[in-house]
Amino acid sequence: MWHPALFGYNWPNQSTDAVNNTQQNAPVTPLRARDNFNLTAWFFRFADYPPAPGVYLELQSEGELHAEGEGPLHTANKYDKPPANPAYFGGTALSIAYTPDVAKVRPEDFTVISVNATSPWTKNTTYALPRLPRCPPGGCLVGWHWIHQKTHGEGYGDEMYFTMFRATVLSPGKKTKLGKGQVPRYCGNGTACVAGPKQPMYLFMKEGNNMNYTEVAAKENPTYARDYGFKDGAQKDALSGALGLAPSAGLLAAALVAGAFVAL
Repeated sequence: MWHPALFGYNWPNQSTDAVNNTQQNAPVTPLRARDNFNLTAWFFRFADYPPAPGVYLELQSEGELHAEGEGPLHTANKYDKPPANPAYFGGTALSIAYTPDVAKVRPEDFTVISVNATSPWTKNTTYALPRLPRCPPGGCLVGWHWIHQKTHGEGYGDEMYFTMFRATVLSPGKKTKLGKGQVPRYCGNGTACVAGPKQPMYLFMKEGNNMNYTEVAAKENPTYARDYGFKDGAQKDALSGALGLAPSAGLLAAALVAGAFVAL
């Protein structure tokens, strides 16, 4: 997903540099099993390349985010061979973490708030959003996620995509709280899906996965779809019965040191 609020948008230059370098693809390079990455190290690779001051991805609470993407990548569907089969897309997701501190946030601090089941087939994509709490001073962090399928001729399948943005919530819901995301699980075989708020799915890494690569390696990749408990559209269950966002130990410690408490 493209937006000037992307971390690494002007990589390898700082966001405040006079030289703009938007003709590169480093921020959208996928995470691949063969690259032997550590998830945490990869996660922070653009922490030193924030978006320009004052630039935010604006999320309208209970509204929609209209975003631009790359188009049909790894979807086993060709421009000149209709009809497209949305079952092969994998779906893309937006997640949010209620902190502006990219150096302290951890992958498990993000909670999925929206899914577009037919993305990334089209350049223009819409994400329906649930009621969202207010971001703390300095904004929130938003992730964009995609795990494409691999058993329909998509090319190299064992990879996932993740980019991060600085964001703010417009017209936030009063007394609205986001729940701590749980790890999704496969439920396409009639077993119960994970209900309520869910984390993004991380896999194919040397360390830091929350999905078991050994279990999924021999079959289709996990995707942001009903088989893993994700409905198309706003993830309203991210708020159901929520007592508030439970941050990682590192994030909580950082907040206590700073003497800050953010009421959601």
